[in-house]
Amino acid sequence: MSKQAKQFLSLTLGLFLLVTAAGCGAKPAPKPAGGLKVIGFYEEAQASNPPSPFHNLKAYPNTLDYLAPFWYSVHNDGSVSSTANPQTAAFARKNGIKLMPLFTNAGGAYAFMQDPATRSRAIANIVNIVEKNGYSGASIDFQLLPPSARQPLNTFVADLSNALKGKKKEISADVIPADTNQGAHVAYDYAALAKHTHRIILMTYDHHNNSTSPGPVAPLPWVKAAVKAAIKAGVPPNQIVLGLADYGYDWSSAGVVTLPLKNVRRLERRLKITPTWDSVSKEAHFTYTDSKGVSHTVWYQGKRGLASRIALAKRNKLWGMAIWRVGYENKSYWKTLDKLLHKK
Repeated sequence: MSKQAKQFLSLTLGLFLLVTAAGCGAKPAPKPAGGLKVIGFYEEAQASNPPSPFHNLKAYPNTLDYLAPFWYSVHNDGSVSSTANPQTAAFARKNGIKLMPLFTNAGGAYAFMQDPATRSRAIANIVNIVEKNGYSGASIDFQLLPPSARQPLNTFVADLSNALKGKKKEISADVIPADTNQGAHVAYDYAALAKHTHRIILMTYDHHNNSTSPGPVAPLPWVKAAVKAAIKAGVPPNQIVLGLADYGYDWSSAGVVTLPLKNVRRLERRLKITPTWDSVSKEAHFTYTDSKGVSHTVWYQGKRGLASRIALAKRNKLWGMAIWRVGYENKSYWKTLDKLLHKK
């Protein structure tokens, strides 16, 4: 046999064995959809409404990449109060879930950002908390801010970012979506905040809420516009985290009530309600009359709306999603999320 023939035979046999091995072996694990990550906002306040937040966290530890507990509040004197739960923190660490607790501004406080002394004190306290507890970083969730807080917020985040960088810690910032030229989002300088953070979390929910008339909580066209506005304002897509609402609202003449998704499902089962799906907003809604004769209107996103939001995040090459909040959802929601993200 010639040298060329031997080389050809060897190559052919190698290809045959390669194909055969690939066909007979186990199928490769599916890749995550667009590499999307999941942040779970977390607060123990729903503990009395089963299943509790901790129950859901324990049941689906592989779904979350990050946990953002509602644990710390920054006050105007630069002090930081805590409601941290060691049990939750220990579970997250044991299961490889990164902890990025929320640092909120107590009652809408922002004077601490304006004074250099209190700003430095607040930053030192945050850095100390993050480092002492071994957190991955800090998630800044400052809300109820006037437009005049825009520059102080930029300065605060920039200074905190520099301090955390020295400790090799992460930082993210929650921002209100910009859908008009005026409003609560004006206090957030998207480009400046993106420059000094790892992630910008778009709180894409509450388009309709307890201060509006009935309507979809986070209609898809509005969510799309919010993402587009953030990118146009200078936030790189791979820094954007899309907020997901796992709750709805119940409007009636008696007032407006927030309905966790698990409560929505209970209500539907009890009253034998089949909700109507809105193909534009990609949300469900229904009406009912209570025992007192009062008419109610309910809107919610639910598990069915997940596919369109995840497709939007994937199409725009976003970093991932953030669920508000762990404990609101039911078992079916988690399973749908896991299936769409190819998580186990």
